[in-house]
Amino acid sequence: MQDVVRAFALAAAEAAHGTVYNVGSARQTTIREIVQLTRAALDIEAEPQWASTSQRSWDTKTWVSCTDRIRHDLQWEPRISLDEGLRTMTAWLRDADDEVARLYEAAHPDVSGKLAP
Repeated sequence: MQDVVRAFALAAAEAAHGTVYNVGSARQTTIREIVQLTRAALDIEAEPQWASTSQRSWDTKTWVSCTDRIRHDLQWEPRISLDEGLRTMTAWLRDADDEVARLYEAAHPDVSGKLAP
């Protein structure tokens, strides 16, 4: 999250209007890896139930963000690993749970009192 915010701030301050940048690690990450990291960050012991789907006609085996332009134009590169970012975000969400519920309820009075135990 911090890397993405930093990329947005750099682009807003320094990029030419309309320039498009890819923001990512430039490293392929599988769904299995993301699930493992998320389970660890959230202390989830349950094993996922994997199912396979048929290959989509437009699918490719490799999905990787190309960050060459943002690295060159804005000297941006990711500083935080996916694992560290997930753990930091999870800790923040746990700490901010009551505040997030309060802000949500303020914005959506129709659910007031239904989120917090």
